[in-house]
Amino acid sequence: MVMVSLMALGAQEHPGKPVEHPGKPAAKVTAEDIRKGIQAYIAKDTQLKGGYFLIWDGQTKRPCVLQLVKVHDKLNKLTASDYERLFKTKAPTAEVYFACCDFREVGTKATLDLDFFMQATPAGLEPFRIVIHKENGKPRLQYPPTK
Repeated sequence: MVMVSLMALGAQEHPGKPVEHPGKPAAKVTAEDIRKGIQAYIAKDTQLKGGYFLIWDGQTKRPCVLQLVKVHDKLNKLTASDYERLFKTKAPTAEVYFACCDFREVGTKATLDLDFFMQATPAGLEPFRIVIHKENGKPRLQYPPTK
């Protein structure tokens, strides 16, 4: 008897025609969305780390203590196959978007160009991969030519 009552309540809670994917369609992500997402991530991360952005440099095997100089306006894109070929891991989506940021290493004259690969999460746009693309203007990583 109790089971029947609970089932009846559940049926009344969501009346109407069932849909496969409820809610509004996802809005297209723009370059401005990516830029703002990166800026928000860097601001939050630097606040937690004493005003600096920290990243592990796998090539030199040391942490880098950085300060943001600039988030570039240009939005870049890789196809899933180019991403997978470059990073030897599965791409989270068919097209992967990223933007470049210039940083200065604290206490040195060194500059690093970091690429922030972003994805939509319930909390908003967040990076899923951060790559050191250039050191002092010299590329460490060669992206495939744009098509």
